[in-house]
Amino acid sequence: MSPRRLTRFFVIGVFAFAVGWFAYQSLAGSQPPAASANDQGDTKPAPRRQWDSARDMPPPVASDKAVKVDYPVVYVRVPRPYPKTYSGINHLNQAGLHQTNAPGAELRVLHPDGRDESLVPVEPQESITDPTVSFDAQWVYFAKFHNMNTGPSASMTMLQSRKGSDIYKVHVASRKVVQLTTQQRTPNTGAVPAGVESHPRGVHNLAPCPVAGGKVVFVSDRNGFRGVREQTQPALQLFVMDDDGTNIDHIGPLNLGTALHPVALKDGRVMFSSLETQGLRSDERWGIWAIHPDGTNWNPLTSALGSPPGQAVHFQTQLSDESIVVETYYQTGSTDGFGSYYKFPLRLPAGQPSFGPAAKRFTPHGIVNLTLFASHQDVKPNQKRNPFDSNPFFGNVTHPSATPANHLLTTWALPWDAQDPTVPGYDAGIYLLKSGSPINHPSKMLLIKNDPKYQELWPRPLVSYKRIYGIDEPPRLTHRNDGKASPHLPEGTPFGLVGSSSLYKRESYPNGIVPPGSVTARSAKPDDRKHLWRELAVSRFGFPGNWGEQGADAGLYKNSDIWGIRILILEPVSDAISKNRGHFALGSDAEERIRILGEFPVRKFSKDGKQPVDPDGNPDTSFLAKVPADVAWTFQTLDNNGMVVNMAQTWHQVRPGEVRNNCGGCHAHSQQPTPFERTAAAKSDYKIWDLSANTPLFTTKANDRSAKKWDADNRTGVTFATGVKDVEFHRDIKPILERSCVACHSVKHEKPAGRLALDDYQPIAKRGLVPWAENVQVPQGLPRTYARLVQYSWAFQARRSPLMWMVHGKRLDGFHNDDIPSPPLDLEDEKNVLDWCHHGKLRMYDVDYQGHVMPPPDAVAGKAKGPDGKLVKVAPLSDEDKLTLARWIDIGCPIDRDVKSGWLLDEGRPTLTLTYPQAGANAEFDRILIGMHDYGTGLDMPTFKVTADFTVNGMKAGENLAPKFKLIAANIWELRLTNPPASLSRASLQVEVRDRQGNTARIERTFSASAPRR
Repeated sequence: MSPRRLTRFFVIGVFAFAVGWFAYQSLAGSQPPAASANDQGDTKPAPRRQWDSARDMPPPVASDKAVKVDYPVVYVRVPRPYPKTYSGINHLNQAGLHQTNAPGAELRVLHPDGRDESLVPVEPQESITDPTVSFDAQWVYFAKFHNMNTGPSASMTMLQSRKGSDIYKVHVASRKVVQLTTQQRTPNTGAVPAGVESHPRGVHNLAPCPVAGGKVVFVSDRNGFRGVREQTQPALQLFVMDDDGTNIDHIGPLNLGTALHPVALKDGRVMFSSLETQGLRSDERWGIWAIHPDGTNWNPLTSALGSPPGQAVHFQTQLSDESIVVETYYQTGSTDGFGSYYKFPLRLPAGQPSFGPAAKRFTPHGIVNLTLFASHQDVKPNQKRNPFDSNPFFGNVTHPSATPANHLLTTWALPWDAQDPTVPGYDAGIYLLKSGSPINHPSKMLLIKNDPKYQELWPRPLVSYKRIYGIDEPPRLTHRNDGKASPHLPEGTPFGLVGSSSLYKRESYPNGIVPPGSVTARSAKPDDRKHLWRELAVSRFGFPGNWGEQGADAGLYKNSDIWGIRILILEPVSDAISKNRGHFALGSDAEERIRILGEFPVRKFSKDGKQPVDPDGNPDTSFLAKVPADVAWTFQTLDNNGMVVNMAQTWHQVRPGEVRNNCGGCHAHSQQPTPFERTAAAKSDYKIWDLSANTPLFTTKANDRSAKKWDADNRTGVTFATGVKDVEFHRDIKPILERSCVACHSVKHEKPAGRLALDDYQPIAKRGLVPWAENVQVPQGLPRTYARLVQYSWAFQARRSPLMWMVHGKRLDGFHNDDIPSPPLDLEDEKNVLDWCHHGKLRMYDVDYQGHVMPPPDAVAGKAKGPDGKLVKVAPLSDEDKLTLARWIDIGCPIDRDVKSGWLLDEGRPTLTLTYPQAGANAEFDRILIGMHDYGTGLDMPTFKVTADFTVNGMKAGENLAPKFKLIAANIWELRLTNPPASLSRASLQVEVRDRQGNTARIERTFSASAPRR
């Protein structure tokens, strides 16, 4: 290696000012310099040329007099090469591989004068990650893995950190370290028996993020849930705690994929990476979401829909000018989480939608490529070249962090030609990207620190928040469950409200456009039937992305086909339950439990049969419903047959007392929202759909219990069930088949009708395949009848399923057989089905409707002959039978593989909220107000327990106060204090309750209270 190259590698920044720690203290609180001028930066890749380290390496930061780096930089230093006790790559740098990290990674501080010292040393087996600076720059929060000596078994898919990780903070001046979390597990106690390890690893408490009011948001897998379609990965979920580790609150029940790396925004929200694998979506799509620190008001900043390009949008920061910088990369072990940066503004001109149309992958407005020299493709950080496109490739970047003056700190992995090939592992160091402007070559960055003996990761400027953003800390965004949000949500309620202003304003069509004068997206080629079919085919990866990446339309339909909405509860799956099972652990294509919370119509009819008009001039389809708080759920839109026409494939939630009715439409990201307050559902005479009291369900007019008109032809109705609606193969589908189908479709016949036996419950010896989607397989061991039936059943798309066409005696998906001429399909021939899957991926083949209504009228009349020549007579399918089949398909064709721990197990813990006393300081304390609800098996009230560490109404500390509470409203209990205590400097309450399944919800509240008013 040349002396020049060695010099560049060992440069640690000869900064303009040689100031030490005390000088830094005076700078930490200064005002931020003005952001850079409106510099558009580079817009095209650099010319291709041979790498020359003397010319192409970033120069030292001291060489640029316009850049002032007079502050320390906190970073994580990782040994290079990795210790022999660790096998693999720095997996923590990888979204979805977040539970591993190379041992020996320590937290360090690089001073402006070049001094580099340990801030938090580690033992050889320990590993630090996720540093974040406090708002006053006096503390640094971080996470530490306790033992990362994984040995030779480490790999992308193995759970390696059996000791877990915890969150700490270090006082920079004194080096005092405070531990904030412990290895506390909080599993679903009704699913995980006592004494059973909730998950075969330690608890991972990661990614501390200070927020306003002395709180810290972080992620944790303490609940022991498995990430949906992430067989070996835990579901990390969002929590918030006080900065002393108390008052932990689960704010992310919707994080059933996983959440990573929350970052505080200047407006008070928190942005985080979200793994979006709900429904049929592809397995590796990450987006960036924003949420209030209390878990309310979540929204996408950039959705997991392919824009910016790349599988994982993960690692993010906010610049001084409030622009958002995100990294995007290909989620594999080879990339190690290194990729390219994109930037987009957070603040938009008035009237400007945040996103482009579906045809542009809902691209955030104003997005630009910030590092044109890097790649989001499946390339190693130090790969010789990028084989996926013709652009020059000069190494990749990760771990962006905003600095004063709108600059950006980053870790950059040097390209192949810049590294010493004799040292294993790539070389990565700390660099600065100036002014937040796009660059097309790494030579336009500035070197902060790169020692080839180490990897320098996670750079963070050790300055106050005010110096970067001009304010001491973001504003406090607090939600109070005080009964003021809506008369339907009394103080202390365990419920929330959800609604929308329109189901006509929608952009669910894949790659669709919204024509002028319309609010509904459609194809760019609406008259090309073959093109329409290809766009609407199930596509797990790439164009058109229907169901797999964006949109979720179930065939062609008109707005007039829309009947109403279905709200689905989405339950987590405990690791202990899914352990040692196949990938499709529950036999459902969604790989999570799905319950129907309710189905209700959205149309309104006056006495003369007319529909009111919404602000867009369309029939009013607004709605408002009461739902349980702190559970994950999603939407399906239903047609006039009670079948899904589109589905929101993401997890939603409301917190207790929250109202969410401001989405302005249905997936209508590129349009201005239709104001809810101007719709029928906002009027005082609108009767909300209370899904906490009963379960409304779609039905035919003959079974209607509402006595109202819900569609133009007055042929549909609403019925009601008690509790959530479950549909499962063995319990609900098998009896229908046996009653109306197996007379002709039986293994008892040498040649069953249609070569289809519907009473064959022998387990299949190997995977089963479906002809309607790539990468959807029936797990080995499921009944053969189930495996065959789902070949005719498009998961989540009953109206596209040949099974339902046969039941209704007609094609239902808006297409005709001659739209896509296709050869015959032999569903018994695995190779034929596999070929069909591949052709379906290429949008070449369609499954045609063949035959007549089933069961045949002659069979119902007893006049038909079975395969053996004998007369058969079967029961007809009732309207409710047909709806049961449709619901089964539309929630993913579930089958219970284990009666005790399968589909029908209740894994939804009760909703529990403690409104008073509030966490922290209380101006007065004269009552305890608690809300409780359980949508599944129901509350087990004898387990309701409330204890305090102080005397309450004459009852000693530690005694159960629950019997003294009074029910003051539906699901709300109150205990009035007859003799409120004198001021409490520090007190605690513990509240818990179980459901009848045995799942426990628990709150531990630490608070203080002033003396009672006189």
